[in-house]
Amino acid sequence: MKVDRSRFKQTRYKASEECEDLIEFLRSCSESQLLENLKSVTSSNVGKCQLIHWIDVLDRFDTIYEKQCDLNGNSTASSWLETGELEDLTVACLNFTALLIEHCSSRTLEAYNSLDRLAALLVSARWEIILAILALLFVFSKRSVALKSMENGESLLQQLFNLVENWGGQEHGLKLADCCRDLSQENRLQSAQARVLSLAVLVYSDVSQVMLESVLYGGLIEEMVDVLKLEDPRLTEIKYAILGTLTAIVCCDQGPRFQDVIEATGAAKNDGFLPVMVRKCIDQLTDPNMPPFPHQLATALFSFLYHLGKYEKGGEALVSCLLMESLLKVVNHYSDSHEFITFVTRAVVIIDLITNLDMNAFQTHNGLDILEKRMRHEVPSGGTATCQPEQPVDDVGRQYHHRRFALVKSLQNFFEKVEKDPSFVNSVHPSVGLPVVENPKDHRYKHLPKFKVTMGNLTKSAPSRDGHLCTRSTYEMDVLYRSITITWNGSEREEHWEMFDKACGMGDYASVYRIHKKGDEDAGQCIKQLTKEKNEDLMQFIERTNSEAATQFACSAQELADYHNILPLYGISEVFQFGNKDRVFLLLPFIQGGNFLDLLFKGHRVITPQNLSEILAQSLSGLAIIHQKGIAHRDLHLQNFMLTKSLYENDFAVLIADFGKAVASWSKNKDEDLQTFQFNDILQLLACMVSLWISEPPESIIGLSFKNFIPSGSDYKLFFEKVMSPLC
Repeated sequence: MKVDRSRFKQTRYKASEECEDLIEFLRSCSESQLLENLKSVTSSNVGKCQLIHWIDVLDRFDTIYEKQCDLNGNSTASSWLETGELEDLTVACLNFTALLIEHCSSRTLEAYNSLDRLAALLVSARWEIILAILALLFVFSKRSVALKSMENGESLLQQLFNLVENWGGQEHGLKLADCCRDLSQENRLQSAQARVLSLAVLVYSDVSQVMLESVLYGGLIEEMVDVLKLEDPRLTEIKYAILGTLTAIVCCDQGPRFQDVIEATGAAKNDGFLPVMVRKCIDQLTDPNMPPFPHQLATALFSFLYHLGKYEKGGEALVSCLLMESLLKVVNHYSDSHEFITFVTRAVVIIDLITNLDMNAFQTHNGLDILEKRMRHEVPSGGTATCQPEQPVDDVGRQYHHRRFALVKSLQNFFEKVEKDPSFVNSVHPSVGLPVVENPKDHRYKHLPKFKVTMGNLTKSAPSRDGHLCTRSTYEMDVLYRSITITWNGSEREEHWEMFDKACGMGDYASVYRIHKKGDEDAGQCIKQLTKEKNEDLMQFIERTNSEAATQFACSAQELADYHNILPLYGISEVFQFGNKDRVFLLLPFIQGGNFLDLLFKGHRVITPQNLSEILAQSLSGLAIIHQKGIAHRDLHLQNFMLTKSLYENDFAVLIADFGKAVASWSKNKDEDLQTFQFNDILQLLACMVSLWISEPPESIIGLSFKNFIPSGSDYKLFFEKVMSPLC
């Protein structure tokens, strides 16, 4: 077994039915059937899946590599396969593995331990095997996995360096284009292609500059571009390799070589080689009367444009060469081919990158109208594209291809940016009323401040405190401190906190703990701990916690000093395991004034009309903000109204808390009309105000159990009837 299963992150998701059928077939079929079927597999067969699903298949491939290594070592041919067939099968397995890694949504490549086999096979006498290995290593390296840190990675990279360095073309006045023009000598083209692929892997793998300088010499970039200019259909594969190498240079070197790529390709000129090549590619992709542009080459070309446009100098170059019209032409072309959808997605992303730099061209060519039309075509008006991992479906349950879903997501991201861009202030925003795109990691939650949590125990103990976030006070006893390290996503900033092990507040679905920075026990915040229930899977738990955080974050100010009668949310943690349970933390401010229920049961003085008037005004203000955001709270009981200070201090403020049951216009669980929910919010708020005035909670008035403080399904109509009847 050459795949280290322990290194793979476990997943709760199953592969698609088509994927499972393919996996089972490849595991159990005969060797001759394996060879025949691997040649016919495309990315559409594989789709988006998890690499862990393919462990058994990869292990089987490794046994084939082992047999090929034995054959290279002058062993007798395999009894079950002739020598030529074994080599063909080795190539097919390598090509399929590269395809698999390219399209898997998780890539735990450190667990792949066949690098020693690949290193041994690099000495093969057959160029097809060498090129297949290099293509696989190219995919490895460009997926941000440093080969040199993997087992046998260093020696493998040294082999690639030797392959490039021993070329000797520069010393003998032999350039890449010369080799590609004269194909009379056997294997010359394969040798040049191997050199280019090896160079790309070295660039992506972050080898030493000394090593890189000796092989990436001055003039080599121009040599590669000269090959791209040659008109010969036999050169498609080496052109693909060259575009991959240029992309690697753009991604890994924003210094002088980046500018060399722009100048050599003519990327900044309207009549430069690269813009002309792109326009030719797009014309042939969108015009059925023209000969087809090689798909492999088109894929590499769009990838190069995307990575070039990610950087300021590259984006400015793409603007200078006036490519906006051609890119919009791709978006405006409608084809049933899933392969073409990939190019549309790339075009949308590139347009997104350069629109701010080329607003005039975007507006001149009706960019907004074209993108809106495309969005409405992909998801019909009023529809919803819902994508769970590996099994995308549309709003009526039809299979929704992963490539089409990626296109819809890229369009949605563009329109979200448009809504916030002052450049479009005088434009009709097409995103208003557009179909909704839903995914556990989608746009609803991408703006949430997120952090990772590391928990630990401390030996220190101290008496617990009453946090006043809920009505249940902590018991006066010594409790264990726990250490918490918070690492904010997108930065290296770490915060070190300490928390009491005893909760200062408990609810039906969460518990609240006060935390403070080490050495400063007076100043602090709170964490609300949400735990996955037994009857929900991980995705349901993530959806529930993210939904609560998103609704609260949308309504609240980010600093308590700027409160708008909503309890602020500072951030939400990623899911982590502690005590064999999946948990999520919400980071909140520590509120010392208690809640409305405390006013009834903690011996406070009578609430005056002036107090009640101020409480009502602030509560209505907070509720108005919630409703204006398209959200209904649905849980406005006495404990969910917080007070920043004592009621009898002049500058107290009311904060609405706990959005665990809230629904919004984008919520999946919105099973009733939102206006009905919002009307019920008003009834709940008024019931709380009446309860404060008459000093009796709503649930005791209508005869429900007071045990848990929170009535289940309170009949507010009955409540108001009972309250008002003595007054009538």
